[in-house]
Amino acid sequence: MATTADIEISRKWQTAFFALTVILLMLNSAGVATFQMSSVILIAKLPPSYMFWYLIGQNGTLLTTALQIISVAVTNSSVTSGLIYFTAGTTLITIAITFVMIARKSQVFKYYEVENIKDQHAEHINFGEMKKLVMKIWPTLVVVGVLFFTFSFIHPSVTTLVESEYADEKTAWTQKYFTPTIVFLLAEISSIVGRVLSHKFSVTHSNKWWYILALTVRLICTPFYLFCNAQPRSHLPVIFNHDWEFIVGHIIFSMSMGFLMHVGFMSVRTLAEGKTEVGLKIVTLTLSLVSAASTFNGFLTVMLL
Repeated sequence: MATTADIEISRKWQTAFFALTVILLMLNSAGVATFQMSSVILIAKLPPSYMFWYLIGQNGTLLTTALQIISVAVTNSSVTSGLIYFTAGTTLITIAITFVMIARKSQVFKYYEVENIKDQHAEHINFGEMKKLVMKIWPTLVVVGVLFFTFSFIHPSVTTLVESEYADEKTAWTQKYFTPTIVFLLAEISSIVGRVLSHKFSVTHSNKWWYILALTVRLICTPFYLFCNAQPRSHLPVIFNHDWEFIVGHIIFSMSMGFLMHVGFMSVRTLAEGKTEVGLKIVTLTLSLVSAASTFNGFLTVMLL
């Protein structure tokens, strides 16, 4: 909200505004990483069904995308819609924090957070044991790490630049709703479908190469987005100019993203062989490092267009 309210001033102080935005993004990323790590520590102690719904909840951007669509629908002013969007988001965060505080008083939460955390048999391993554990869960680390790193080259940097084939008509659909609806909302719905379909699948040492193969095929097909109607562009040609081509490809990529990411996380419990908490910590740490390393991937990809 602070960056939105400061938009008028930032036209005169663009450098300072950019620096402020970068600092806020860094703080937000650090906060998200801390939250994910602390959440995983608790989730690892809960029954497997909790992990399933926790991962489904990771698609919370479905709600934020719906809010974005509503905010652009009620006004034609980007400043006003931005204020509406971030105000609604702040309200939802406040509600979520309130529910967390209420949940902390429940007997179930107290058992897993207090009694189980103080358990004398809490997982503590040395460096040598950690290396052995990494060797056990490496399929999950590869799937999750490569999946996130490669997709960071494309989404949202390139996908948000994709325009409808009817963009020249300047309709409300092409100017206001195409990006939030097709690029974000459709992607989140597809990702949730992929996560739900993955419920009965898991990565094991006997079938890991099938998942590596699926990951490789997805990696090879990732440049598909570079040849969609992303504008402006100066180097690469547009091959997939029709909306339906982009939509079909986007659904497939988003669904496979949700499927493989979900399978990867859910398989840690099996692959770690009793060291679920430490295994999930390693996966989360890996994902945080990959996220930091992929910060400028999207910028580099846009330069290739």
